[in-house]
Amino acid sequence: MTQPEQEEKQVDITSLITISFDDKKFVPITYKKELFALYEVRVRCNTVQKTAWSLHLRYSDIEEFHAALTVSHNKHSQNTNLILPPLPPKRWQRNKFDTVLITKRIQLFNVYVERVCTYVCSACVEARHLFFNFFQISNHLYKYVVNDDMEMVRVLRDYIHVVDDNRSNIFHYAVSQRAKNCVDVLLSLLQCEKDDHATLRSLLTAKDQFQWTPLSLAKYFRQQPTGDDDGVEKDIYDALQSYGDDAEEKDAHDGDNDNGDGDGDDDAEEKQLSACVDPYMPVQYRRNIQSHDYRRKLWVIVNPSSGKSQGVSVWNDAVKPFLDYHTDTLSYDVLLTTHQFHAQQQCEQLAVNHDYTGIV
Repeated sequence: MTQPEQEEKQVDITSLITISFDDKKFVPITYKKELFALYEVRVRCNTVQKTAWSLHLRYSDIEEFHAALTVSHNKHSQNTNLILPPLPPKRWQRNKFDTVLITKRIQLFNVYVERVCTYVCSACVEARHLFFNFFQISNHLYKYVVNDDMEMVRVLRDYIHVVDDNRSNIFHYAVSQRAKNCVDVLLSLLQCEKDDHATLRSLLTAKDQFQWTPLSLAKYFRQQPTGDDDGVEKDIYDALQSYGDDAEEKDAHDGDNDNGDGDGDDDAEEKQLSACVDPYMPVQYRRNIQSHDYRRKLWVIVNPSSGKSQGVSVWNDAVKPFLDYHTDTLSYDVLLTTHQFHAQQQCEQLAVNHDYTGIV
């Protein structure tokens, strides 16, 4: 996505977002004889829906964020009275997990982030983009869809073109979650833009890493209604169909110019829309993975011989403590490989309808 011009513009982020470091929650980690703490950061939107999420950051993460802010400040700040708040120093301490030290540092982080919020309100667009991205305000739009937080969707209208790690855009999630209200809001926002049809076509025909487009999802869910909300799948499909018709005509024209390659795409789409497609659909399309009753189940593969043969120590010292800290929201099984191709063999034996939501 092309970034807006690097201009000074007043945006009141402090009234929009509340960010706080929890002084009672941190995860002590030992990795390759290095001791560090993961701090739990709570981000909450000051909207009616109060969308909220947590991050886990170490000091070096915050240090990198501050360094990027410093570069942006030096390059783009046109206001000589604008001062970037200093990052709390990292003092050497024999016991890095000392509770008093950690509590004091968290207090300083809370002061720092409050001042950064105030700074970003008057800073350049790039600084606001760094801030939104670091605290996952603008780069994970899924949470606003599933929480029906249309206030945040409207506020972040300049970011609705952003895709996540799955290459999904906000329309993928609005369609898969049957969020008719969100679809209507997105259409109204984009119809206010110049060349709105072209923008909509690009979003509705964009493929995620599993080759799903919002249009193919809408078509699939229309054919496989849940029955929970009568007719919502058809309503969503009908709302998007006019834009899809334009896109399909364009694709057909392109296919004719490519010596019939479009026929293969049609066959692939029909196969994708078959009744057995559900196991190959990302879990975040099939259900709300941010609901309180949702628990992730991970399959963790540990190779003792990988890299410098530190797989077991990395698992025991770094990964396992973090997963154990989150046992209220996830569970996991562990495979300790014993021979070459062991993980591949186990994956081949894994049932198509397994209940794992991720493999690590």
